[in-house]
Amino acid sequence: MFDLIVRGGRIVDGSGGPWFRGDVGIVGDRIAALGTLAPPAADNDESDPRANAVVDAAGLVVAPGFVDFHSHSDVSLLADPRAESAVRQGITTQLVGNCGFSAAPVKACHREAYRRDGLMYSHSGYDWDWSTIAEYRQRLAEARPAINVLTLVGHNTLRAAVVGQLDRLASDQELASMRRLLEQALADGAVGLSSGLTYTPGCFADTRELHYLVAALDGAGLGYHTHLRNYSDDLRAALDEALAVTANPSVPLFVSHLYPAGRDHWGTAGEVLLQLEQTRARGADVCFDVTPWLRGGGPLSQYVPTHARAGGTSALVSRLREPGGRASLAHEMESGVAGLRPRWDDELIVRVGSAAHAEWVGQTIADLAEMRGELAAETALGLLAEDDGQVWVAPTSKPAADVERLLAHPLGIPVTMGSPWRSKARWGGRRCRSRMGPFRESSDTMFANGVCYGLRRRCEK
Repeated sequence: MFDLIVRGGRIVDGSGGPWFRGDVGIVGDRIAALGTLAPPAADNDESDPRANAVVDAAGLVVAPGFVDFHSHSDVSLLADPRAESAVRQGITTQLVGNCGFSAAPVKACHREAYRRDGLMYSHSGYDWDWSTIAEYRQRLAEARPAINVLTLVGHNTLRAAVVGQLDRLASDQELASMRRLLEQALADGAVGLSSGLTYTPGCFADTRELHYLVAALDGAGLGYHTHLRNYSDDLRAALDEALAVTANPSVPLFVSHLYPAGRDHWGTAGEVLLQLEQTRARGADVCFDVTPWLRGGGPLSQYVPTHARAGGTSALVSRLREPGGRASLAHEMESGVAGLRPRWDDELIVRVGSAAHAEWVGQTIADLAEMRGELAAETALGLLAEDDGQVWVAPTSKPAADVERLLAHPLGIPVTMGSPWRSKARWGGRRCRSRMGPFRESSDTMFANGVCYGLRRRCEK
């Protein structure tokens, strides 16, 4: 006797094979049978003596819950454990701790500063009362989110705990301290290491530091997930760095939100994919994730030269509030930072820290610059100073042709790169698209290239 039969759907079982039409029999919270089960007594009759309930799935796809391999819902799940925007598109598991930022390890005395500097954690609606990955996982268990959660440990988080936000290389002693924190986080249940090399303080690390930390993953079957140092002019060199630090020892490499950034590089996704294919052919275990929309998103402060970001958000804001502290920085921003050259008329503001600045959301930097009678770069720096460094923007970051090519590639994994909230959740008064949709938009590609299988294998490890 089944509690539920889902009948007549196109079943994609996550094995990597083609879909097939069939039924799914469920007992309790387990799949008990898969295939052709007892048909209904008559056409259009949804009753079945072998089941308490029957769902007609004709014309629909029946699949395992999707794994969102790149999420930033680390703390939003504590504030809103229902995770509606994930559940409504079929996501049942999310991987957090991406882009070098994880919810631990963070000392109690550093929590408030990290909450501000980490940017991904500056949400309201939760109390930060943990310090370790084990304690964070316990808080998640107590919140009982509607989805399963796995976490990476972030390189930015490790570096902030040991070196702080300083613009310098780590000493051997500091490297050893970061390594110990990483090993403890892995023992506490973290499933890999992430980096965010355009963010502070990770941008101050050299390749030697990354290699030393990645080596801790050797033999564990856990991966290195990297937000590369550059996605524009030096994308290939940045990929080479990531491939080098995972080559010896051999550690699985996951490239975060891969795409050639900057309009000068649009249409070159094929060249980047060829680089990965050639590396894969030599035996490297590498893949990448990609969002299916054309606009990106992130902190406006990424456009500020790294030397001005040393010391963290508080230090940056203090510098920007000093008389005469912006002119030279504005000039550097126009020249580009880490290959990022902003087009101010396309830098759409999607998030602010203070409700007093909610009217900025939905406008571009150029819009506000015109209203203020300033150069756009000066306005950008002014907004950061006024909003305590919390402004986020979403420029058009890639063309449709590149997105389609990346999504269709067998090494590509579609992801949300967002945070699940209630479906009507808003940032700064405007609905943010990244909270809904990527798995709906890219599900056909996922089924075609067998992504579910690769994700399942990673989770099983």
